Amino acid sequence: MSTQQFNIGPGISAIDLAAIKGYIDAIMTILNSHIISLTPQEIKKQRKLGKRIGYVEEMHKLAIEQPEIFPASFNMAQFNTVLQYLTDLSDIEAHHTNYTEGLDDTYIYYGHVAMEIADRAYALGKAEAKRGNNAVNTYLDRASRYFEGQGQKGHNANIEIGPGAVIPIEHVSAGSPFENIGSATLLIQKTGKKVKALIIEPGESIQLPDDYTSITVTNQTPGAAGLFRVKLRSEKAGNETATKLK
Repeated sequence: MSTQQFNIGPGISAIDLAAIKGYIDAIMTILNSHIISLTPQEIKKQRKLGKRIGYVEEMHKLAIEQPEIFPASFNMAQFNTVLQYLTDLSDIEAHHTNYTEGLDDTYIYYGHVAMEIADRAYALGKAEAKRGNNAVNTYLDRASRYFEGQGQKGHNANIEIGPGAVIPIEHVSAGSPFENIGSATLLIQKTGKKVKALIIEPGESIQLPDDYTSITVTNQTPGAAGLFRVKLRSEKAGNETATKLK
């Protein structure tokens, strides 16, 4: 078996790693006074801005250019502040995306490299076990457990989600396609870990990352039920199922 050489860097030095963590901690220290954390139930109750930012901006212009039609009780200062918040947060998000996408891509690549090298180690271990070295079987058996359940057939599930609803989906097949076959904009988040949410417009389809086996889906379109298709793990493939969740 030939040895494949991969294009990998020299590794992150302890000094660089400490500096990176320090900068991120410093950024979070500044952001903590501005960040709002919401529970899934609270998220469900919030109106979703999305593409309707134009609506908000037009009403803001109206309030600025026609102030005489607004009563004294209309809080213009708050309107100005929240619009500036949205502008600043979008700017921060754009800068944040630059390195988070790079981190994600780098992790995916090095993960691939690690699996390829581990495959060679596994093959060498198997060969050694065949030669009678039983000491390696413990390692091979433990390693094999991480692949239990892979290769099983799954089934496609058509799932309906009510207007503004937030629903958890468990047992998603690794790398499953996610198809938005309804008329609502959907937001996908990985359960238990704060990562950048995926926004899927009607008619769009993506392939979920392999580690998105437990997800939360949010319907961001008020007044419209959503419908999506995703592959769920099961011992036997079944017909497509339609599940209605509100």
